[in-house]
Amino acid sequence: MASGLLNQSFSAATPIASGDPVINTKPNGLVAPLNTLANNYTALVSSYENSSTTLTANTEVIVYADASSNNVTITLPSAASQNAEITIKRLDTSTTYTVTVQVAGADTIEDLGAPALSPSSTTLTLDSFDMSVTLFPYSNKWRVTSSHLNSKYYSCMLYKSTAQSISSGSVTPVTFGSGTEIYDYLNQHSTTTNTERITVLKAGIYQVNAYISFADSTSGGTRGVLLYKNGSTTNYEVFVQQDGTGRGRTDLTANIQLSSGDYIDIRVLQDTGGNLNLNFSALNMMLVA
Repeated sequence: MASGLLNQSFSAATPIASGDPVINTKPNGLVAPLNTLANNYTALVSSYENSSTTLTANTEVIVYADASSNNVTITLPSAASQNAEITIKRLDTSTTYTVTVQVAGADTIEDLGAPALSPSSTTLTLDSFDMSVTLFPYSNKWRVTSSHLNSKYYSCMLYKSTAQSISSGSVTPVTFGSGTEIYDYLNQHSTTTNTERITVLKAGIYQVNAYISFADSTSGGTRGVLLYKNGSTTNYEVFVQQDGTGRGRTDLTANIQLSSGDYIDIRVLQDTGGNLNLNFSALNMMLVA
């Protein structure tokens, strides 16, 4: 496609035909013919922003925002002057800074496709890594038509196959030290400090899965796993009786509402009357809503 096409204005919308020049207008690969764009759309580019900026009408259609070092505010152009939707995508993994999208003048934001964003009438916040939002200009409104959050980055999987000695009758946190992280994209777990915890970075509903396996012992009867939140017990706990051959294994699954900064851990209990090794343990947390 000749570069000069980007500097032309198109006064009428016509259907796309084979061979027409097209340009990518969305991150998902959808394309539109240049001659279907509204009047005076003179450039179609993406931009990278790591500081607050005001977008120029009919210039950027994709904005990559980086708040790794500071808060970033992206101010939209006047909706009445913009002739195409704008997608803003956050790139950094910072939990300290945010990306804020705000309107200009008397424009407002109308939420059509992303209630999880909970935008106000004039701003919305991309508070999560790999989050994106697409807004469509209509009169004096910016309509949120879609949003995306890659929830896998808010998952953490821990697994331990080294034995941990558990005292009888004592509810004991399961620790996960060096070499226990199967995946932890955003450092929600530490292998050196408070190693029993997974700390939440984004509010939401999380599915938590746990598995424990004690060493075989015919002493006592009960083996249990309990889910804790912020150091306090929850209603999620599973107790089983050793099966007569001494095996004591169980798992737990729970969906739990968590806020940013909350942490979870699992704790175990056995009643053999002496110490008993916890041979295997696993803890997984994933954002589901």
